[in-house]
Amino acid sequence: MALPILRLPRKCLRLAALHMKFIDLIRFSFTCETAKNLAETFNFPVTGIRMAIRANFRLDVIYEGEMYTFATEKWLEEQDLEQVYISRRQIVIFPEEFGIRNYIDHLQIVLKYPKITELFIASFDHDSEQFCKEFEGLKFRTLSFGSNDPLSSMRTAISLSPQSDIIQLEGEDMSSAKSLLLQNTDEVYITSSPFTFTLNDLLLCNSRRVVVRARWDLKDLNTFLKHWAAGVRRLEKLVVGHQNLPRTLNQRMASLFQGISHEVLPKDRVTRHLDGGEEVMFKGGTIIRRNDGIEAIVIFSFTFQMFVLNDL
Repeated sequence: MALPILRLPRKCLRLAALHMKFIDLIRFSFTCETAKNLAETFNFPVTGIRMAIRANFRLDVIYEGEMYTFATEKWLEEQDLEQVYISRRQIVIFPEEFGIRNYIDHLQIVLKYPKITELFIASFDHDSEQFCKEFEGLKFRTLSFGSNDPLSSMRTAISLSPQSDIIQLEGEDMSSAKSLLLQNTDEVYITSSPFTFTLNDLLLCNSRRVVVRARWDLKDLNTFLKHWAAGVRRLEKLVVGHQNLPRTLNQRMASLFQGISHEVLPKDRVTRHLDGGEEVMFKGGTIIRRNDGIEAIVIFSFTFQMFVLNDL
């Protein structure tokens, strides 16, 4: 049976919708096609949609600074209701028979938000192939894993990487990572407990920004800088957490830039740079130049950082 409100003339129906709260209007949009079409005429100032998957599914929508969680009844049963109340999280329960993918597609259309801010997989209790098929075609800004099943995480990351700008991976099994490194993602984070991530792995990588935790020595970093100066085109940012370095900064600098033309900036010199859409500033650092004249700044203390500079 149609809701009584749907019997109103079109103008009156829209006027009634204008007085609905955001959460009520979204609930209303699921009742029928007319309600969905009406909701589509609104411009909701949504600033993020985040998917989280553990044993069950959750979708968080950030609207005007408030968080709205869309989830299944099973998800709610697993929660500490007192903590949910304290967090002031507003919950919307949707029936599982509606289908997770249908629910996501509906919200993206109504909210006019074509790219999911983040898909976070906290644990992997799902069939990797079926999981990827379920989310085929969705676009993600960030795909991140906290899984205790590294192999499934890696398979999923490789399958979904063409749909993702940034991949954040926590897993110790890098044996199947070569395919992931070859993907043209904007950014790759591999920051789990120490594993073997070699210079050759980096040179294979097609991502524009790379953040890794690797046991490199200064010889590896020096070799990379020479490769970059010779013409590594795509890489814009490299951050490497490392160990086994000389204690004094002078020793590090001498080894790092051996055989490389460079310019050490004064410590109070400020360099402004746009990193992934956000402005950052560096004090001091060292400038190196690529064969085509492109410049990069290297910041080097206990972490190696290199940024290809852009004009602001």
